[in-house]
Amino acid sequence: MLPELARNAVAVTLLGRKVADPSAFGVVAEQIAWGSDESPPVPAAASEVARVLEALRPDVVLLSNVFDIAVLRAVRAARRVIARIHDHRMFCPTGDRVYPQFDAICTTPMGGACGVSTLIRGCVRGPRRASCGRSRQ
Repeated sequence: MLPELARNAVAVTLLGRKVADPSAFGVVAEQIAWGSDESPPVPAAASEVARVLEALRPDVVLLSNVFDIAVLRAVRAARRVIARIHDHRMFCPTGDRVYPQFDAICTTPMGGACGVSTLIRGCVRGPRRASCGRSRQ
């Protein structure tokens, strides 16, 4: 999508948590190490994202699997924001609707049953206390 936008004279800047090769997408790319879904928010990264957005004043910000709450708050200042989630993390503690230690697909809506499934079926991080906390998020 990024090279196609650039080919159509759309100014594109990529901000990524991990950018291995800044020239890979054919657009301006900058790495800003914000938190992942497994790590705490990074306030300094959110400040840097806010600084870049203030300087660029983009028409649209497209988020793709950004889970750092501080960065999400910083992006809210943009004129338009589109958020894309490529997996089930918003409604499944494991992120893929599959029981990680059993060959079965979960069909239960996210909620209290996730705590039970965490203990019985090993959702999230297996049947451990840390998983119970994660299933309530």
